Amino acid sequence: MTISSIALPAAPTPALCRQWYERHDISAAVGLARRHRQLVVDIAASYAANGRPCSDLIAEGQVGLMRAICRFDPDGGFCFEVCAALHVHAAIFDRVRGRAG
Repeated sequence: MTISSIALPAAPTPALCRQWYERHDISAAVGLARRHRQLVVDIAASYAANGRPCSDLIAEGQVGLMRAICRFDPDGGFCFEVCAALHVHAAIFDRVRGRAG
């Protein structure tokens, strides 16, 4: 089974966050990652002028997005998009600054 073969859940983002947080349902994590791909691309594009290939920045941003999915607490008082943007920015910034492996 590949990631692309997993059906995207129809649930809204808060429901997917709760589903992942409480049951570690992989389809919920995949759904969150798919729904927020454009966020990663948009943030990576803002760093692309630095001379790095945009594909490298997107890949690093995806790592940040997965960290956000794993660490997000739906009871923490923030929406997932805020958490995701912070983690994506941090992952890309670390790569640009040479702190990521």
